[in-house]
Amino acid sequence: MDSLDVSDVRRLMDATKRIYAASKHETLSQEIFQVISALIPDVVLSLDQLNLKTGQINHEASSPLWAAPDMRSRVMELMPSHPVMPAALAGLKGAIRVTDCITQREFRETPHYIDTMRPFGIKHQIVVTLDIPGHMAGVTVNRGSDFTDRETAFLTLLAPHLAAASVKRTRIDHLEKSLASIPFPTPDQLQQVGFTARESEILFWVMQGKRDPEIAAILSERRAVSVRTINNHLRNILSKMGSETRTGACINALERIKQNLSIMA
Repeated sequence: MDSLDVSDVRRLMDATKRIYAASKHETLSQEIFQVISALIPDVVLSLDQLNLKTGQINHEASSPLWAAPDMRSRVMELMPSHPVMPAALAGLKGAIRVTDCITQREFRETPHYIDTMRPFGIKHQIVVTLDIPGHMAGVTVNRGSDFTDRETAFLTLLAPHLAAASVKRTRIDHLEKSLASIPFPTPDQLQQVGFTARESEILFWVMQGKRDPEIAAILSERRAVSVRTINNHLRNILSKMGSETRTGACINALERIKQNLSIMA
């Protein structure tokens, strides 16, 4: 976009790396808030998700006042009737200014403005829609002063990365919960889903929280095994699981075992 220069692109790249690096669901929203606040000053932020199947709404806010129980309940109550909702349901993506949907004068007469924005001196709002399957989701960016084209461009370019990071984190959370009832698999079970005997032993100990030197020491009780050998086997494990991290490889391996047990049942 013409409103961004080379330094702006670098800042966006750094912001994107930070978002994808957030390791836990409870820290992802805070990382999103910090990243956007670094790009756009003096903003109050919230992350809202409406489950289209269950109707459940989740609301997280960067300001303790906006996250207070009474305010949180009011925001959640008003979310389905937000002025941006029709545009989002129609498929409009990216950063949507409220004034793209209704006039500023009309907006100031809505309960959204009167109940959740005016008490904090907030006058302007942009909703960054997040394309998350089964949800209406978005980050609301609020400020007393209006947003520049440059700031809107930041949010538009950041939107797909916010959604992708959220989907990835939600998927991992879901798998971790669904697999929590499965005990740690034995090396034999790991072999049954495609690992070699040595890979199965190593992955078994990774799942137990052992570090590479500890795994090497354990396996060396029978025959000397170096940390380098452990690393080589782990690379093969990651490749087989199509994972970039050991955590991802463990989750994918557990999912395979779960599927295997279902087939055998």
